[in-house]
Amino acid sequence: MATFVSTLSEYGSESAFIKLQQDAASIQCRVRRAGMAASVPIDEVVVGDVVLLQAGERVPADGVMVEGSL
Repeated sequence: MATFVSTLSEYGSESAFIKLQQDAASIQCRVRRAGMAASVPIDEVVVGDVVLLQAGERVPADGVMVEGSL
């Protein structure tokens, strides 16, 4: 019985993780690459991209704030 419960719990955790990955892949953000603004999925943000944010948007990656205003 314990093995069944453990397996069921692990399956639930794995399926929840897969859903989170799929949801994250569909989220878009705006970046500036080579001087041009483009909308890309957050999992395609790479080192060197300048992420363009507006008030209320989440930051899709670790980085350094280059400029901003309140």
